[in-house]
Amino acid sequence: MRHTPPHPPLSLVALALALMLNSCGAVAGPGGYTVTYRASLAGIATIDSIYYDNGTGKCTANCAADSTMQRVVAPVVPATNPSWVVVLSNVPPGATLEVHLFGNGTNAGTANLVRLWMTAEGALSGDSVAATTAAGVKFTADLAAHRL
Repeated sequence: MRHTPPHPPLSLVALALALMLNSCGAVAGPGGYTVTYRASLAGIATIDSIYYDNGTGKCTANCAADSTMQRVVAPVVPATNPSWVVVLSNVPPGATLEVHLFGNGTNAGTANLVRLWMTAEGALSGDSVAATTAAGVKFTADLAAHRL
């Protein structure tokens, strides 16, 4: 007499398959994120300094007291292109991003600070903040920490 092993119930097979497929959807892209920071000053302000996170949690060449922040002192912002931009490539999933701009108004207006990130699959997201400027008045623009 031949013994046939019992088969699992069909509902258990369907549940296991559904769990397996759902867990596959959370995988991040192989190239990580591309992150762009941009300060648009429109000729109304100068930058005293900028602190930004490079996404690695490590300090490289221009470190301040916080070892995860990069500091750029008075970056050159030409009058013909009144914005400062830095692009980071292959920022790992789970990285934390943060940016703080310290400026000095030269005219009344609005300065903008933008942070955009794009996954390897091309999904784009971001946030921004605006700061009012006035001649001779210092201002700050901050984008709080965001975890990718």
